[in-house]
Amino acid sequence: MVITYGRCFAESQERKIKLEPNHVFKKFKSINNKVAHNYIIELRNNHIAHHSDKNAENNKMFFVIPPLICPDKKPVILTTSGKIKVDAISDLTIYEIKETIKFVLEHVTEQINRFLEKLRTSQF
Repeated sequence: MVITYGRCFAESQERKIKLEPNHVFKKFKSINNKVAHNYIIELRNNHIAHHSDKNAENNKMFFVIPPLICPDKKPVILTTSGKIKVDAISDLTIYEIKETIKFVLEHVTEQINRFLEKLRTSQF
C-alpha cells in the first residue's frame, strides 16, 4: 500500500503522469490529511522504497494494531530487519491515513471519469 500510494506521486520515466500533492489536496481542507500524506511519502522514501540498505528490499513491514481489549497499547510498525524505527502511531493517525488514501482514490477516479466523458463527447 505504501509503495503503491507513493508511486502515484513519484516521477518516473516509464510513467508520463504523476499526481501533484498541491493539486490533489487543494480542495481538501484538513491539514491532518496533508500530514498523513507526508507521513506515507516519508515512510516510503526513507524506509521502504529508497532505503540505502540493499537488504531492505527483502524487508517486510507489519502494521500492528492492538485489540480493543488493550486500550493502553498503541499501534506500531514492525520490520523483519529490526533496522527501521518508527514511533507509535495514534488511532487518529490510522484514521487519517485511511481517509487520505480514500480521498486520493476518489480524486483519481473523478479525474479519470472526467477525461472519459471528454473522450465520449469529443468528435474525431
